[in-house]
Amino acid sequence: MAVIAVAVLWALSTCSRSVPAPSPSATSAPQGRQAQEQQFLAGVDKTISGAAIAGNASKYVGDSVDIHCTIASIVDENSFDARCGEQNGVPAILQVDFDDTISLNQGQTVRIMGIVEQPQTGVNDAGKKVTYPAVKAEFVE
Repeated sequence: MAVIAVAVLWALSTCSRSVPAPSPSATSAPQGRQAQEQQFLAGVDKTISGAAIAGNASKYVGDSVDIHCTIASIVDENSFDARCGEQNGVPAILQVDFDDTISLNQGQTVRIMGIVEQPQTGVNDAGKKVTYPAVKAEFVE
């Protein structure tokens, strides 16, 4: 019986009683939309405005932006046109690609967090070919 008691005491003294720490991948993964927004915003160039993008549609391609605009029109369920200030007295209009425009309204002021894309070419209401600067929105609020 004494041998069993000694064996149990030896086993208890050699076992680790601490709880293992979570792996780094488990603790570094973003949790929820707010964390994803914060991670995105960490890489944003805050000096780029919507008017600057409209003034030089190709210069900022690939840059992450955080801009405030007014929805000029809802194009379809995946895009809208946004008025983001003025460039030389002319409204700065951007085409915004966003996966869910259903909850948005014309005239609504929005914050657009996204990545500047290659300019988009289309035809305006007067039938003229136009090129619009474009942003792929990651978040709209």
